[in-house]
Amino acid sequence: MRYLESLPEKKEELNGLFESFLSQPNEDAAGDLRSALHRLAGSTAMYGFDGLSNTIRSALRVIDGALENGSLPNAELLVQAQAQIEQSWGQAAQEARQSLAEQ
Repeated sequence: MRYLESLPEKKEELNGLFESFLSQPNEDAAGDLRSALHRLAGSTAMYGFDGLSNTIRSALRVIDGALENGSLPNAELLVQAQAQIEQSWGQAAQEARQSLAEQ
């Protein structure tokens, strides 16, 4: 239950990191975004939000692929990833509400 309550804050933090990178792309901003995505991918999977976790892992692959090649992630791909995460987040929230209602 506590984890569910923390999700809006986590979402806000993640959106802020996306915006930071997109407004001023640099290696530090990419690293901060990557770290947050990594933590969130793990925790969402642990709490059973597999769809959201998989979507977040897709965004991680965009960042990891670029950094492994010594470049910054493509902004357009990150905008698409952010939109996909937003959609998955909405689905996960709906599933959580339904699950809580059934209890």
